[in-house]
Amino acid sequence: MGKIEFTKEQKKAIETRDKNILVSAAAGSGKTAILVERIIRRVTDKKDPVDIDRILVMTFTRAAAEQMREKILNAIEDKRKEDPFNTHLQKQEALIYTAHISTIHGFCLDVLKNHFNESGIDPDFRVADEGETKLLKADVMEEILEEAYEKGDENFITLSESVASGKNDKALEDTIMDVTKYSMSYPEPEEWLEKCVNTYESFATGDISNNKNLKWLHEEIRKKIEDIKRISESLIEFIRDSATLESYEPTIEADISMYAGLLEKTSYFDLITELQKIKYVTLGYDKNGKKVKCEIKPDKDEKTYVQETRKKCKDFLDKIINNINGYDEEKEKEHVKHTEPNVRTLCDLVRAFMDRYREKKEEAHILDYNDLEHLAIKVFKGNDGAIAAEYRDLFEEIYVDEYQDSNLVQEELINLISRKNNVFMVGDVKQSIYGFRLTRPEMFMEKYEKYQNDESSADTVIDLKHNFRSRPEVLDSVNEVFGSVMHKENADIEYDDKQKLIFGMKAYEELPSDNDRTELILINRDEEIGKTELEAEVIAERIKTLMREMKVFDSDDKNGRALRYSDIALLLRSTRGSGIYKRILEKNAIPVHVMNDEGYFEAKEVAILLDYLKIIDNPLQDIPLAAVLKSWFCKMRD
Repeated sequence: MGKIEFTKEQKKAIETRDKNILVSAAAGSGKTAILVERIIRRVTDKKDPVDIDRILVMTFTRAAAEQMREKILNAIEDKRKEDPFNTHLQKQEALIYTAHISTIHGFCLDVLKNHFNESGIDPDFRVADEGETKLLKADVMEEILEEAYEKGDENFITLSESVASGKNDKALEDTIMDVTKYSMSYPEPEEWLEKCVNTYESFATGDISNNKNLKWLHEEIRKKIEDIKRISESLIEFIRDSATLESYEPTIEADISMYAGLLEKTSYFDLITELQKIKYVTLGYDKNGKKVKCEIKPDKDEKTYVQETRKKCKDFLDKIINNINGYDEEKEKEHVKHTEPNVRTLCDLVRAFMDRYREKKEEAHILDYNDLEHLAIKVFKGNDGAIAAEYRDLFEEIYVDEYQDSNLVQEELINLISRKNNVFMVGDVKQSIYGFRLTRPEMFMEKYEKYQNDESSADTVIDLKHNFRSRPEVLDSVNEVFGSVMHKENADIEYDDKQKLIFGMKAYEELPSDNDRTELILINRDEEIGKTELEAEVIAERIKTLMREMKVFDSDDKNGRALRYSDIALLLRSTRGSGIYKRILEKNAIPVHVMNDEGYFEAKEVAILLDYLKIIDNPLQDIPLAAVLKSWFCKMRD
């Protein structure tokens, strides 16, 4: 394998030392190669080499951690081939198997195993699987709700009637679980719950003009109005490019002026007051209500497009107005004052749930993944931070992969064991897809805007924009689409020249590209046909067209050849709808092979065998044990 030639930005990411570094690594920019190269150079530095077990690498998945370990080991072995008698490299080969390369939960587990006394847990603990904790939570929920009903507290009954629906408490249970889950995404869950109650109390009794929740709401409404204004600005460009829509320009200009006036309001109350007073100008009239004369009759299709686009803007704004219509500050205070007991009662139930759940886990000597993180924080904060200081002395550098998917708890852990100048974070906020797991991509953006890209800054940010995975045609299309839809107001990031992907795979430049292009196919949804079926039909028609018209240029063929079905791949987000695609493609006489393992692990035979392996590993797992006892292995019956 030839030596990798790194770009200027990649070299900077590899060579910069003694700083917190945030690397914004776009898709296909070689972030893994950079991580490995940086670690190897740190380990093999001739002036100041570092043992591999003094570097902490935290990845998002176990598979990524093992892959990283293997790549580092391979790199060390390659170095040893160049210098077979280097004792330092021999040592690193031995240390790699105990090096701190794991998920953040794996790291926390290691901390607790070494410091169980400080964490206050039983040294014989184990990490429970998701199925086990789900059943335990259900038992705890049933207990605390039964006890609450037996007490008959008035505030609880009011909360139950407000939240629960139908003849069961599922809605109330879900609410308690959701609040519990959200609170656990904070380093101090109890403190966050208390802040929730205090926020309601201060809202109901004090001056709320500077309330942070209202400021947030004000900013959210502003973002929506900015989106509407942007659509109107694009609409006026469409009008100006037309030869028949001249009479509509003053109307849209009046709309834009109205939106700009709304955006000038700096307080929530001023904004909603102004929103409730707005009036639209009739299409074809100016802001003074005077009809605009035009001798050319508007094109019918163009007129319809303007009308429909403007109606969407009006409907969007009307929806905002309806949500805040009739707002009165004193009435809102009274409403919050009336709601505050429900919030306090809910938070009390959440605390009771967390306490009882903790007791049940202690009885069973188990921990869940949230426990690993919070107990590790407890260890690091205890004894006046003595253990955290030990880890700060131990780790020369800390690497965090997929940083855009970190949360506040993980950030707290990193802050406790870092030296404030030795954390290397890499990720891409555009690839953040785990918001449902309460990740905080805004932490990435805060650092991205705060850190500076110069030599003198204490913390630095590095953009890796070169893509080594895709052809120019793909990158140009991605840049075009993302540049149109990704703005700071709606995506917390401006897809500008700093974010655009740059073609980096020079080998592709020598290949023919006459027929290389990307296409974006927009489908008008037919409500009578399912979304998947409609997409499959469109794809089938497109494949037929390609088979008739397209030529393929292999690397050794300048004349080209006819397209084959085997040249075409259909990539799906998941394999869930693959059966529909297969049926419709075959209906159109298109041969298709589906690579689909859906349902394999859910098959009864496979599930039982997996349960059997689980109890071999740990016979104390009740659910797998019960499944095996009732299976053909033991043939026990109820």
